[in-house]
Amino acid sequence: MKLKDSAPYLLFSAVCLGLLGIFKGAVLFHMEEYSMFSTDALWLKAFFEQPGGIIPLAGAFLVQFCYYPLLGALLMLLLLLALQRLVRAATGCGTWTAFAPSLMLVLYAVRMDYGAYLPHSYGILFGPVLGALVAVGFLWLYGRCFEGKKLAPLWLALLLAAGYVAFGAFALLGALLIVVRAFCKGDKPWVLLLALAAAGFAAVFFCSYSNLVYPRINRRFAYLAGLPVRDAFRASRLFLPLVLAALSLLLTAAAPAFSTKRSAWRNLPFALSLLLLFSLTYWDHNFHVQARMEKAIALDDWDRVLRLAGKDKAPTRIQVMYRNLALYRKGQLTERMFSFPDASTPLRMRRQGDVTASVSYICAPTVAFHSGLLRTCERWCMELSVTAMKTLYYYKYQAKVALFTGDYDLARKYFRTIGKSLFQRRWVAHYSALADRPELLAQDPEGMRILPLLAAEGYRLDYNGTVENGIIQHYISVPFVNESVYEWHMAALMLSKMENNFLYDFLEHFEKVGGSVTTGIAQAAALFAGTNGDRDLHAYIGQILSSKQSVLREFSQFGNRLNAAPDLEAPETEAWFREYFGKTYWYYYYFTTGLTTN
Repeated sequence: MKLKDSAPYLLFSAVCLGLLGIFKGAVLFHMEEYSMFSTDALWLKAFFEQPGGIIPLAGAFLVQFCYYPLLGALLMLLLLLALQRLVRAATGCGTWTAFAPSLMLVLYAVRMDYGAYLPHSYGILFGPVLGALVAVGFLWLYGRCFEGKKLAPLWLALLLAAGYVAFGAFALLGALLIVVRAFCKGDKPWVLLLALAAAGFAAVFFCSYSNLVYPRINRRFAYLAGLPVRDAFRASRLFLPLVLAALSLLLTAAAPAFSTKRSAWRNLPFALSLLLLFSLTYWDHNFHVQARMEKAIALDDWDRVLRLAGKDKAPTRIQVMYRNLALYRKGQLTERMFSFPDASTPLRMRRQGDVTASVSYICAPTVAFHSGLLRTCERWCMELSVTAMKTLYYYKYQAKVALFTGDYDLARKYFRTIGKSLFQRRWVAHYSALADRPELLAQDPEGMRILPLLAAEGYRLDYNGTVENGIIQHYISVPFVNESVYEWHMAALMLSKMENNFLYDFLEHFEKVGGSVTTGIAQAAALFAGTNGDRDLHAYIGQILSSKQSVLREFSQFGNRLNAAPDLEAPETEAWFREYFGKTYWYYYYFTTGLTTN
């Protein structure tokens, strides 16, 4: 193949792998976590209770490969290249034009936003690509075997009826492509249209009202069977790419009627598709940083979580919570938690069906588990499994909750389900070993940080609010049990700016236990002692913090500058304090306001 001929393939491959494998790599990993594949008969049976169940079933199998994002992106690339070749063979359009549907399906994948945290359909990532292959395959079969034949309408009608049962709406799309092709070529279009319309209507009607065949079919969306209806329709960002992909297929089916010898015009569909791809991609920075943090958490790479947190100047509350989890796992929660940017940047998302993917819906299982609220984690997993669907993500946290609470038989049941996925066997082997030898839990890096927090679960409040507020309120109310609980307790008091409670618990802990004082606690103690007005208390805390002379000197500088500031609400004042004291608790106390912990 000459370089000129290979240029479109090289360009498309670079765009596809760059966007999916690299830029959206963590999102692909997320899609594997929020899906699952099993060989259980009951699980498989559910896919055949609706027409077109083969498509989401195959999609659920393929999404497993996204555990390695580059492998998932490569698999997607191969399918899209196969689609391009099939489009070209079926329609006779040029190489560049044949890439238009594939580019729109890349757009479908890169438009994934926060709605992906509440999936309602398996195979949501690969399903439309597989369906497009089926639809174009119908068109190719028509041109290869039936075009110009007298009995073509009859055979195609029978093929459509069977195809709807197997492939759902994608068979109907294939029939529509055939009709467009017939009208463009004048091959008995009206006879073919009537035959296919009758066959399509009969298939949809029969499947909708035959309770013996499909007793659980959604009649309202029967003509969309096989499509991720609840995920990609209504106000979702995924609706537009699906429409554009269908339109591009219809236009390529009509390509012979608009053929031109001018190469510039032949390349126009590719150029327009590429322009749409880059202009409509969901580029939101915080969403992708969050996805990378979640991948790092899933792989137990807490150092990477902190590296990502340090680069973001305007994080969402989800990123802040993930950062605090990482600091706790590293034993640095009250030491460094105020050295990172703190904000509550709103999530850029649209309404997803009947449920809005709020902060709590997105991160509750992860945050609740790693902050020691295991029963809360279990409750969220159960609720979200009902609201959306059962996924590996929920099963894995439910398995760990069962393991850490001593229900080893239940944990093993979850492990058996999770272990049927291709790339989860190492995870299952690790936790199964802990279930077989529970005494090793206390030596496991995760167990060393989670088990001490279980001592505080007996004080858990019946709090039904948002997950972050629930954690803060829980640890504010917990007395001293051990050092891990004390760390969360003091962090919650500092976040809530509760001066009197902080001073009382700080002094009580120091007098009973003693020990070193972390930087964050020292900064808060120096501040609250200074604002309390009690000189004896101020002197006593100064003695306690005698080993933190650098903190005391820095606080003296902060206080002098604060007293000299003419207007604390002026933007230039805030900017100056952020530059010189932005990594201290004092800056958080005076200048970080209006946080929305929802």
